[in-house]
Amino acid sequence: MILTYLKTLPYWFPLLFAYLLMGGFSALKPRLAWLPLMFIIPLTLLSLQASLVMSLSHDYQLMVLLSLLAGIALGGSVLRPRVLQVLPKFMFALDGEWTTLALVLTIFTIKTTLGFCGLYWPENMMTWQCLSALVGALVPGAFLGRAIFLTSQLRSTTKGS
Repeated sequence: MILTYLKTLPYWFPLLFAYLLMGGFSALKPRLAWLPLMFIIPLTLLSLQASLVMSLSHDYQLMVLLSLLAGIALGGSVLRPRVLQVLPKFMFALDGEWTTLALVLTIFTIKTTLGFCGLYWPENMMTWQCLSALVGALVPGAFLGRAIFLTSQLRSTTKGS
């Protein structure tokens, strides 16, 4: 049953998952981060949600937008990385943290589970799609909130110089 579902996933799914998982594991130890890359990952994840969100009614689209805003607030306040040093050329020295790995595992686990539920319980498809869209906006929103926080750190350092 699970193998049947895994065969329905797009070919790029395991590649994206492996790439983000490697990034999550590398975030466990102190590292250098490039600010533009911090925006590319959430925007990529959000673009993968576009067709799902557009297929929802306007009420549900509003809930997805609120989920995205909640993710941005969460990522910019609670889940933000600890900046050790602001470096030239939009680089940061970041302390090791677990939140990147947790966010990656959260989005892939929940969305895969909801996709499985949608395949085997199609009578509740709208529920699975709405939950998937909410999670699909919350987690990238958290990544986006972290990137916005780093941008504010860069701006405050630039003004202080």
